[in-house]
Amino acid sequence: MKTVTRTLLYPAVALLFVGALSSCDKNDSENSAPDKVENQHVRLLVADQASTAVTLITPAKKAQESFQSSFGGATLYPTGSGRFAAFVYGSQNAVEFFDSGLEAHGDHVHTKGTPKWALTKSAAIKPAHFSVQ
Repeated sequence: MKTVTRTLLYPAVALLFVGALSSCDKNDSENSAPDKVENQHVRLLVADQASTAVTLITPAKKAQESFQSSFGGATLYPTGSGRFAAFVYGSQNAVEFFDSGLEAHGDHVHTKGTPKWALTKSAAIKPAHFSVQ
């Protein structure tokens, strides 16, 4: 049960990254009604602790997508921008990033592409600390 709770807690926190972002492109024409923004742009990222399976759940669309991470047992963190989730693999000395495809600006959200693995991956000797600003 502890593994299930941890598996669901960290991704839930990681996907609340549709919070604060830095700037808004004034030329974007996508506007959503304020009462629908929250419901339409909720995504839950779940990483399996025993395998490389990653599931992205979109409740508003009643849909889920499957992805494969490089390693199993990732610890998930939201990045400072709120758009990405960092997968930290402490025992494998690696970090990789997942792009949610959502960019929040406080009162509205922009869809920026589709959910996918970001191109940035990092490997080093024992990354022991991960911090976001």
